[in-house]
Formats: sequence, C-alpha cells, structure tokens
Amino acid sequence: MQVYLDYNGSAPLAAEVEQYLINRLQEKGPYANPNANHFLGMKCSLAIEKSRNSIAKAFSVKSEKVFFNSGATEGISAVFNHISHINSKSEKKILIYSDLEHSATINCADYLNEHDDFEVVKLKVLKNGQIDLDHLRELIAKHSSDIKLVSVMAANNETGVIQPIKEVSSICAPKNIPFFCDATQILGKSPFSFDNLKIDFLCCSGHKIGALTGVGALIVNDPDNFIPLIIGGKQEGGLRGGTQNYIGIETFGVAFDLIENKMSYLSHIESKRDQFEESLKNLFPEIVFFGKESPRVCNTSYFSIPGISNSDIQVALQMNKIFVTTGSACSDKKDSLSHVLNSMGFSGDIIKGAVRLSCAMKETVNCFDYALEVIKEKFHK
Repeated sequence: MQVYLDYNGSAPLAAEVEQYLINRLQEKGPYANPNANHFLGMKCSLAIEKSRNSIAKAFSVKSEKVFFNSGATEGISAVFNHISHINSKSEKKILIYSDLEHSATINCADYLNEHDDFEVVKLKVLKNGQIDLDHLRELIAKHSSDIKLVSVMAANNETGVIQPIKEVSSICAPKNIPFFCDATQILGKSPFSFDNLKIDFLCCSGHKIGALTGVGALIVNDPDNFIPLIIGGKQEGGLRGGTQNYIGIETFGVAFDLIENKMSYLSHIESKRDQFEESLKNLFPEIVFFGKESPRVCNTSYFSIPGISNSDIQVALQMNKIFVTTGSACSDKKDSLSHVLNSMGFSGDIIKGAVRLSCAMKETVNCFDYALEVIKEKFHK
C-alpha cells in the first residue's frame, strides 16, 4: 500500500474533481475559447464564473475581485510587479516580510531590493513560528509613510503554523499600508474566516486542495487600479492576459465547493496528528516539534529527532512506500537548511533532522500510524 504524506506540497485530485473530469470528457465538451461570443464560448465562460463565485464566497469578497491565473507563485509575482510600478517614483520605499514566507515571496522581495531600490525589512520571528507583531508595530510607527507593502502568509507551508493575519490587518489598515496575504496553505485545513479583514491582495493555488495543477487565483481589493503582470488581451477583466485554463478553473471551483464539508472532520484529523506526536514523544523524549506551541493547520506535523538525519527517516519511510518531505517542496532538492526553521532560532543540527508529514483532509485518517510504525521499528532502540 502506498501512503502519501506530502499534501502540503501538492494534493492528489479530489475524488469529486476526478469524477467531474471523467464526466466532462465523456460529454466531449464544451471545448472553446471562453472569451468567444458564440454559444460554446459562453458556456465555458459561465463555468468560469461559477468557479469565481465559489472562491469569492469562500473569501467573503465580491466576485469581480477574483482573478484566475496559473497559481500562487504567479499571483505573488503579479502583486510585487504592481507594487514596483506604482511606487517607481517614490524616493523611499520599504517592503516588510519575514523568512516564514514562501520562497516565491522572498525571491520577489529580493528582486525588488536589487533592481528597484526597495529597502527590505524582515520581521522578527518568534520561537513558536509566528511573526513578532510588536516588531511590526514598531516598524509601522517609525516608517509608515514609506512602507509600500506588508506580506504575511495565512499559514506556513513547512510548520503549518497559522499566522496572526487578523492582527496584521488591524495594524496595517489604519495607516493605509497595503497588506498581501498568501492563503495557499490554510484552505480547507482550518476554520479560518476572512470576514471583515482588510487584505489588499490575496493568492492561492488549486493543486493544494485537490484541483488540477496550474490554476490559481489572485484577489485584488482595488482591481481598477491594479497593474497586470501579463498584459495580453482583456481576459480576466484585463488583469491577466491569455486564454484562461478553463477546465483547470472548473476543477478549482469543484475543489472549493468541497472545503465546507471538510470542516466537519478537522478535529478528527487534528486528534490523529496529536496522537502521533504524543507517541513519537514517548519513543524519543528529546524530539522537537516545530510550531507546536502555536495554532497549526490540523494535518501537519513537522519534527526533528536529535541524532537522526531527515534523509535517513525519509529513505526508511520511502522504502515502505510512505512518502514524506524534509521541508518545502520548492527547496526540498537543495542542499540547504530551512530558512523557516533558521528564522525561528533553531540550530543547524536540529534543522538537519527536520521531517514534515502532511496528511489528506479526509474523515478517516490513519496514515500517521503507518509512519509511526516504521520510525519505531527502524530508529527506536
């Protein structure tokens, strides 16, 4: 039996999405340019709008603020491109983010620092895996007029730690400081509400929730004044040129409609995760669980067992057809230490042992048990 424990990297197609695709292929269409003014084109366009409405409802925004693209990385690039253009004549411009952010965000910030004279200021990170809100308040009190963007993700992709974005919103909004939130990892894994939050830009990806890879969404609070990354034609209201990946977008909508049902068994998954961590703690008293002191998405366990390398654990699990990762999928193949754990203040030896397990969002979850048995058999003496 194959056990997949890297859902934070990419989720397999949801069963409902797979069935939707099968039905659609059997029906042989419609296949058309969704921007065409004939019947088939309009039918594809209506399916896109149905998905747009599903996403708008989930994030408590108007549908005209939701724009489809290829995924969160494109959304991040689009936001930073916009910020760069609208502030091109500013004498002083500051970007605020932390090393908890996804590498796509960090690399975009570094690019603006190198090429567009943005000053990059990194938020301090607490040992529990959350940003330091007091540091953010200090920075805004000192530089509010020069801060062009604050970027804080909703939940970290490695630790699963949920960030205090409500507080970030309440700190930034009174000063009219643009706030960007990468919501990719929180979808379907926490009953988090985006109601009444002032978020200027928000992005997410379909493949994290069981849709096809290569589709995502960017939510823009003020679309009339947004400068697009991809010009093209007038697709997506002119905010993202290029013929839409309409079949991918349809699966995105199907996957979003499943999120509400998942909320009913979050506690069950969290309980399974906590039992797994308690059992590991009994076997290895010196084990370190990253972010355990903070609220986390329910499906994620990120840990390090002193004296045991993460590659040894990963290989042992993989030999038993259990697939896990040693961090972010975007940096997993690099011979480098996690920038997330480094920012949290952990030593190199602890970071070298870091292993992440992230399970499916299903009512019956016993995948943690399989991993526990292998780790116990191979490494407990």
